[in-house]
Amino acid sequence: MVLPVAARATASTAIKSNIRLTEVLVEPSICINRQKAVAIINMHMGMRMQERWMLYTLPLIQTHMVDELDGKGSGLSDSRDSDQRAVLHSPAMASYK
Repeated sequence: MVLPVAARATASTAIKSNIRLTEVLVEPSICINRQKAVAIINMHMGMRMQERWMLYTLPLIQTHMVDELDGKGSGLSDSRDSDQRAVLHSPAMASYK
């Protein structure tokens, strides 16, 4: 797995904070330790993607909710409303309801 330079430091920190030296000493198999490291990196990347999703979609959702409360959201008036509606009804949003 080849990571960008900036991501290597955070991946290294994530691995070091989640795999202790005793775990490596108890299980000397390189393959198993590599699998653990890859699982930690994948978990870390998943959390980062979820943070980005929340960062970019929550403002859209909040804007949509304010428009609905103000009575402005009665119909799709422009492309922004349709984009917000697409985000609200996306499969990823279903897990946050």
